[in-house]
Amino acid sequence: MKDLVMPEQVALDRVGDTEISTVKLNFAAFDSDQYETCMFYDNGDSNVVARYKTLAEAVKNHKFLVEHEQAHLNVKMRHVGD
Repeated sequence: MKDLVMPEQVALDRVGDTEISTVKLNFAAFDSDQYETCMFYDNGDSNVVARYKTLAEAVKNHKFLVEHEQAHLNVKMRHVGD
């Protein structure tokens, strides 16, 4: 495991109980998809939701996912009192 190189953080945001992390993968096995976005939940669960070939694609889609999760949280917050 001496060749293990940790992923490099590209973007990190928190929306409610969800952390959205996009990283650059530094593993030879991921040559075709060099970036990855994962959702981390406060309950300990996580889910890789997308992989990308370019930094531009990763940043654009990270921003989209943050806005998408924020929209869900806003709707949830409006309906708490219903």
